[in-house]
Amino acid sequence: MASKQDANTQIPSPFMDLPALITKFQSHRLGVRDLVALSGAHTIGFAACFLFRNRIYNETNCDPDFATSRQASCPHIGGDNNIAPLEYQNTNSFR
Repeated sequence: MASKQDANTQIPSPFMDLPALITKFQSHRLGVRDLVALSGAHTIGFAACFLFRNRIYNETNCDPDFATSRQASCPHIGGDNNIAPLEYQNTNSFR
């Protein structure tokens, strides 16, 4: 049976950094290889601005072209429900 509470506590948050993601996966007896495979399987789709805003404005390891592209549709303040594709170059195909 699906549980919203379990989903909110057991599924990794989109705001987690890499060490937290690794720990979360390990708590379910999954390794880094599983993390990469499952994360890489999500290339088609869109995300709301509030889920990635901090990364495109505040992180130094974000590709500058990617950040600029996302900043065009996701202002620094506001636009929380604006959406952008998860895939930077091929928004409608699985790679």
